[in-house]
Formats: sequence, C-alpha cells, structure tokens
Amino acid sequence: MDIAWVSTARDRDVRDGLLAQAGLAVDGDVTRSVLLYDGDMAVGTASRKDNVLKWFAINPSYQGQGLVGMLLTPLATEAIAAGIHVVDIQELRHKAERIVGHPLPVQYTDQIVGIVTYRDGSVIDLVRGVKEMDED
Repeated sequence: MDIAWVSTARDRDVRDGLLAQAGLAVDGDVTRSVLLYDGDMAVGTASRKDNVLKWFAINPSYQGQGLVGMLLTPLATEAIAAGIHVVDIQELRHKAERIVGHPLPVQYTDQIVGIVTYRDGSVIDLVRGVKEMDED
C-alpha cells in the first residue's frame, strides 16, 4: 500500500470518486488530502481542513484491514509539524472524565427509534431509545 498527497486535478477526481462511492460529498475546501493506493487502484482517502478531519473513505472490500491509521497518520504528522495542536480522542475522554466524572452506563428502552441500512437497503442495525434519567 502506498500513500500519495492529492496535488493534481486528476488526484482530486479520484478522491471525489472514492467519496461518492461512500455516499459522501466534498463540502468545501480542505487544507490537505491523501490517497491510499493498492498498486494502481485508489482504495482510500482522507482530508483535513486545518486541524479538523473533514472526511475519510475506504473501499468496502478493503475495510477492516486497519487502513484508517495509514490515511490519518500523514495528515496528523503534517498538522503537528505545522504547529497545529492535535489531541488524541482518548486524551480528550480522560480530560472530560477528570472534569465531570465517569459517565453512567446508557440504559435503553425497547422502542426502536431508527433503522440503519446499507446502500442496498439491507438492515445493519436498530437504534433504540434512551431511557430518561428519572425513569426506572
């Protein structure tokens, strides 16, 4: 697998094609984008706008192979080198827990409030309602 920075109009077209396959669209300008290639085939992309990750997409046949890190590492490394403060999500969680304490476990109702489907219409998951704090 090889990483390439998006630098040409063709690269942008490849990136946008991967995003479209994932049901995503370019939503404004980005600072930097990368493409992940398996040989000549682009199989993933990720972009950032300054210190915000804007999107990432991986070809479904390549998902579950740990490729997200390969896409995000060059973006984070470049942001850090540019002086942008990057905070790991686990660091943010620990900071929040120090301030407000550990969260209570979420309790769910039997009511289905959403159905998650794949592009072909197959059901992936059910979303259940959350019990209010004062409910038993």
